[in-house]
Amino acid sequence: MKLALTQQRDFLPAIVVIPQMMVPTGSTDLTANRVLPGLNLDMSWEIVKNPFTVDVLIGNNEVAGKYAPEIPTSHFKTATGITTAFQVTKKLEAFAECDAIYQID
Repeated sequence: MKLALTQQRDFLPAIVVIPQMMVPTGSTDLTANRVLPGLNLDMSWEIVKNPFTVDVLIGNNEVAGKYAPEIPTSHFKTATGITTAFQVTKKLEAFAECDAIYQID
């Protein structure tokens, strides 16, 4: 689900909030055995109408830590990213992306 908060106005970006979660499915060796929530904020600028856009993403998501089965632990990871996209043709888009992930203990 995406929640659109604003549309782009001049230098102010279009802003979207994306709530998300990981649910405990599959092997218990690979899951936290509980829901892990997260929230992403996406800001987008259309620099030149149609061919060129810039997106900035800031996300904060809970992830499972190493744990003994009886003592589940988790921590939050913050992720940031910037993407530029250029519409080469109607059916072809080129993009460059840079992402970083930070652990918050």
